Amino acid sequence: PDLPPRYQALACTEYGRFHPQVLRLENGTAFSVERLPGNFVCYRREPLVNLLAQHEDGLVEGPVNQQLLAGDGVLVMAMELATKYAGKDTWGAYLGTRYRHGWIYAGTLVQGKTFVGRLLMTMKSLLLPAVLSLRGIRFMLAMSEITKPVRVACWIVALECFWSMGEMTGSVLGKPESMAYWR
Repeated sequence: PDLPPRYQALACTEYGRFHPQVLRLENGTAFSVERLPGNFVCYRREPLVNLLAQHEDGLVEGPVNQQLLAGDGVLVMAMELATKYAGKDTWGAYLGTRYRHGWIYAGTLVQGKTFVGRLLMTMKSLLLPAVLSLRGIRFMLAMSEITKPVRVACWIVALECFWSMGEMTGSVLGKPESMAYWR
């Protein structure tokens, strides 16, 4: 609740889907999920070591989680492992960072796709600002910590527009030369 609207917006866009009030969870609750937040994630060492040998970029939770689920792995969310988003993630809240993150994300997804597949993903990215913004705002509305909802909603729209522009770039140009581009 003490964070400025820009950082509350980042919390809504990046972690809103995992917020206890959005999930309607209480302590002691654990359940299987298809996605986990990109921070404070714990893995069993043995399956992770085997998977990381296949990933030159290191631990990127999305592809690793997909491979775990495709095998006999299970992803579990446990409220006892929850963290509180309380610090200003200045780098994460830059609009340029959102753009580059979207570019890397989409560029990774289009690897190996045909021209038609890339074209469809590019066209889909035109809808992303509205879809992502509405989703972030929906999460925001369920979170009691949001202190200035109109300002937070404006930042959600800005963050998601830049993410979407990055996805469009990634759909057209593919992945940047290295993950270092994200920084």
